[in-house]
Amino acid sequence: MKDKTIQKVLDNKASTQEARDVASWFGQPESTPSLLQHLDDDLNEEWNRHHYSTRRHTIGWRIVMKVACTLLLIAGAWIGGYLAYHHRDLHGTASTEQLVCTARGERTQVVLQDGTRVYLNCESQLSYPTCFTADERRIHLEGEAYFEVTKNPHQPFIVEVGDATITVLGTKFNASSYRDEPIRVALDEGSIRFATPKHEQIGLQPGEEVSYNSLTGQRLLHNVHPNQTGAWRHNRMEVVDLPLADVMKLLERRYDIAVSIDDEQCYGHTYTFSMMDTDLRSVLDRMAKLSHLHFHYDASESTVHVK
Repeated sequence: MKDKTIQKVLDNKASTQEARDVASWFGQPESTPSLLQHLDDDLNEEWNRHHYSTRRHTIGWRIVMKVACTLLLIAGAWIGGYLAYHHRDLHGTASTEQLVCTARGERTQVVLQDGTRVYLNCESQLSYPTCFTADERRIHLEGEAYFEVTKNPHQPFIVEVGDATITVLGTKFNASSYRDEPIRVALDEGSIRFATPKHEQIGLQPGEEVSYNSLTGQRLLHNVHPNQTGAWRHNRMEVVDLPLADVMKLLERRYDIAVSIDDEQCYGHTYTFSMMDTDLRSVLDRMAKLSHLHFHYDASESTVHVK
């Protein structure tokens, strides 16, 4: 490391890259002699300047302050370099983290910096930087979203879902990562790589869906009909062999209701149906016909009772 570069950082005249380089270098053991030398030079200069002063008691304080200021400048350079490295985009402008949330019964759309469009389902949240870094486009999802990713082979698009990651270059897919439910990823177009801590990453082709249970580590791959992937975006409900409890969770999120299942024997029922979900009562009527269960919706309490 050149002395003049270190001095520029200490004088607060260095560029972002120079501050980053100096901060990284001072973190290495071999930098210690140079650091001590810089401190010695500053102390000697201060001593010579005040050697013939009669107020010698002030020299000690000046030296202490010089040491303190030098150390603070070095710490500031390290922190500045760290922040520059982790929070600046490829254009050198500051980037902040954005958070978009939806409540029960709400949906929204987000367009990211690269043009990628994200459809966020009910009771979900998406966190992403205002500006992506030069090497990757990384975001975090809790809940469910449908992605239309702008293609960029030089800048992978990475979605963190629980302890798993989805890596794509440009494609359309649906990802679901609700708490206490398996992670599900279904592919519409292109290709994606799905990776978990306990497995090697796998590639998905259009029409395939992977489900992953982070508690048991179980991972399953199966085919899905193209109409099922992201059907919720079009107010369509696609239910395929789902237990009653899972269907009612879906209804709770979509219609912002509470569900009370009065008879445990009801849990043995599973459902498969496809319909527009614009009206809750219509969905409940369809489920009642399929299972002969009784669904009573109390609008005053926003609660569905199942018997």
